[in-house]
Amino acid sequence: MTNEATVDFLFRDALARFPERVLLRVARGAAILGHTYRDVSVAICERVDVLRAAGLQPGDVALACEEDVLVSVLLAIACAHAGVVLLPVPPNITAEQFQAIRLRVNAKAILADPMTASSVRASGHEPLVFDDVVLASYTDEQVRHAARALQHVGRQHDAGDVFQLAQSSGTTGKPKIVVRTHTPIVRGAHALAFHECAGSAERILLILRTTRALGSFVLAAALARAAELAIPAQSAVASPAGVLEPTREDLERLAPTYLAIMPQTLRSLDRQRRLADPASPLVPESVRVVYLGPVSHLTREAHLLEELQRASIDVRSGYGTSEISPFCLMTRRMAWSVDHACGTPLPDVEWRLEDDELCVRSPGLMRGYFDAPARPESVFDTDGFFRTGDCFEVRPGGEFVYLGRKADAVRTQDGTLVHLTHLEELIEWGIDDVAQVLLVAAGRPGVVALLAVDADEGEAHAADGFLDESLHASRYDEMRRRIAEVVGSDLVRGVALFNRRFPQAAYRSLPLDYKTYRDRATLERVYAGRIEALYASTSSRHDDPTSS
Repeated sequence: MTNEATVDFLFRDALARFPERVLLRVARGAAILGHTYRDVSVAICERVDVLRAAGLQPGDVALACEEDVLVSVLLAIACAHAGVVLLPVPPNITAEQFQAIRLRVNAKAILADPMTASSVRASGHEPLVFDDVVLASYTDEQVRHAARALQHVGRQHDAGDVFQLAQSSGTTGKPKIVVRTHTPIVRGAHALAFHECAGSAERILLILRTTRALGSFVLAAALARAAELAIPAQSAVASPAGVLEPTREDLERLAPTYLAIMPQTLRSLDRQRRLADPASPLVPESVRVVYLGPVSHLTREAHLLEELQRASIDVRSGYGTSEISPFCLMTRRMAWSVDHACGTPLPDVEWRLEDDELCVRSPGLMRGYFDAPARPESVFDTDGFFRTGDCFEVRPGGEFVYLGRKADAVRTQDGTLVHLTHLEELIEWGIDDVAQVLLVAAGRPGVVALLAVDADEGEAHAADGFLDESLHASRYDEMRRRIAEVVGSDLVRGVALFNRRFPQAAYRSLPLDYKTYRDRATLERVYAGRIEALYASTSSRHDDPTSS
C-alpha cells in the first residue's frame, strides 16, 4: 500500500489477497452475520451499476442521507469506485435547505436508505434508495465479473481525485464545505499502522457513517490492514447524526478488539452498565484499544478512561479539524492523559506555532473549499501552512496541550489571555450540575461566569431565575471552589447562578450540520445588567481588604 492509493484500491487489493476473509461482521437480531470480501465485492458492483444507471458520472456530487451504517459502508466503497463524490446531509432538514444545498454543490442525486427515504421524500425530492443486503450465495462467476468490473472503473481516477465533501464546524458562523481527496483518507490508514493500533487480526467497531471523517478513516484503516469491521444492530441508532449507541449485548457478541468511538459512546455504555451490573467491566474483555477520535478535552469521561487504563486497555486520542483529515496529532501507546494533551505530530506533519496558533503542512490537508480558491489566503500562509484557528502549548517532552480557539482568546484589562470556550467546556463538562456556562472577560477587570445550574428544592430565585448569593452563600462558595478545581486556577473571580437555560434566540443552526451554535454577543446583551452587577460586586469584594 502506498500514499498514492485510493480507497477503492484498498478494497480491490484486499479482495485479491484475501477473498474469503470476513470484512463485515454485522449484528442482526439474535444472529451475527459475517460477509467476506468476495460477497461484498458483488454487492459493491451492484451498487455501482445503480449509480451509473441513474446517470451519475465520475466527479458528480450526490447528497448522502443514509443513517444505516452498513448501507454507508457499501455506498462509500461503491462511490469510490464510481468516482461519485458524497456530501453528507441530515435527512430531517427542511425542503428549502435541501434545495439550497443541492443547488450550491450541483448535486445530481440524493442517496438514502429505507430509514431516511421518507424524510427525503417529505422534502419534495425523490432519492435513490439503497438497502443493506449482502448475500452469501453469489456464484464464482458473479465474483469474477465484479472483480473485473471494479478493476476497470478503478483505473479512471487516482489519489488526487475528490473522495468526499464535508462541512466545516461553522464555529465562526461561516461554515464552509471542505473538499477531501483520497490522499488524506489513505494517509489515515498509514497513521494507524504507524502507531501500531490495528492489524489484520483486529475487529474494529464501526458506529459512524463513513461520510463522517472518523468513519471514513476507520473504513480505510480496516481495508488497508484487511481487518474486520464490526457493526452493531441498526436498531441501536439513537443519534440524529447517525451514530450508533451499541448495546452491551451487541458488544459481547461482536467481540471487537478495537473501539473507534466518540466520547458519548463511553457514557452510553456506562449508563447501560449501571442499570445492568455496576460491578461489570465497561467494555468486553476482547477490547484492547480504544481510540476516541479527534478530541481535545475529555473531562467528563476521565474516570471511565482511567478505568480502561487500569484494565491495561490502550486508550488513545488525537487532534484534527475538518480541513485535516482525520488528524495531525495523536497520542502514543498508553500515553493518553486527561489534561487536554493531544499527542505529538504524525511523521508527515510539519508544524509551527504563531501566537500559540497551530499551523500545519501535511499531505492530510484538504484540497480546498468548495467554490473557493484552492488555498485561500485567509487560512493558508505563503508557505502553504494551514492556520488551524486552535491554540496549543508544547511541553518539554513534545506533547501538545490544547488551549482553545484563537477566535475565543480575549484579554482582560490587565492583559491576561483567556481562552473562553475552552474554559467554558471545562466547567460545563467537569461539574455535573452545570448545564450551561457563559464567561465574560474581554477588556474587563477579570473573568466572571454565568452558570445555568440544576435547581435545588427550596432555593430562592429572583424573577429572572438567578439564585440570591446572600441567601445561598455556601452553594456559591462550593461552586467557586469546583470551578477553580476544574480550571486549575482562581482565574474566575465572580459567579452568578440561575436555574434557566440560555434563551433559544441566542442559538443558530446550520443546514448541513446536526449541531447548534451559541451567539456570545447576543447572550452578553441579554444578561448585560447581571454582568455589570457581577463585576461591581466582585470589584468591591476584591477591593475590600477585609474580604476573604
